[in-house]
Amino acid sequence: MHSVNKSSKKWFSKSSLRFGIFPSELLLDKRLTPQCVRFLMAIIVHASPDGICVVTQATLGEWISKSNGEPLGADQVGNIAQRLEALGWITYRRSGKNCPNRYQLLFPEIPANDFRVITNRKIDDAEHAKKMESMKTEQVEYARKMRHKRAIQYDAEREARHVAAYEASLEAEAKPVRDSGRPAAPRNREEWSVESDAF
Repeated sequence: MHSVNKSSKKWFSKSSLRFGIFPSELLLDKRLTPQCVRFLMAIIVHASPDGICVVTQATLGEWISKSNGEPLGADQVGNIAQRLEALGWITYRRSGKNCPNRYQLLFPEIPANDFRVITNRKIDDAEHAKKMESMKTEQVEYARKMRHKRAIQYDAEREARHVAAYEASLEAEAKPVRDSGRPAAPRNREEWSVESDAF
């Protein structure tokens, strides 16, 4: 059996470049051309957590480029953006010549006929759906156990804080009062009256 060293770094840790997370629908949408996919991947890698990327067409053209490495022209980049906007993958706002445009990533509803279906599987669809449902159940159970574990840890820490505070208060009460040469204050009304009569 192949052993996995959990302490080793991720395979991409040696790279100094950026990484992005993209939805699998990006590969399953049959309407997207290879240039459209590269366009979206470039936007995803450089987008904010809200899916917003501000970049010029010239820079996008360099990111996408042709197979020979030649950057795409502004018109070509604009045509790709218009196509993606029509397909529901992005919206964008033009800012003028040589100025960065604002691209907003979206998550479109892909028609069933345009959704690429993977048929080369080792298991059929029913078994795959069963495994996915089992995985979802395991994830829910794991999340429940983690919440329970955190609750127990929180209660233990709170109890420890209360015990420490109580012990500190006991130590403060047990400390002897320094003798300042003055008589101790009366503890009750009778002692107060006796001391008053003495004067």
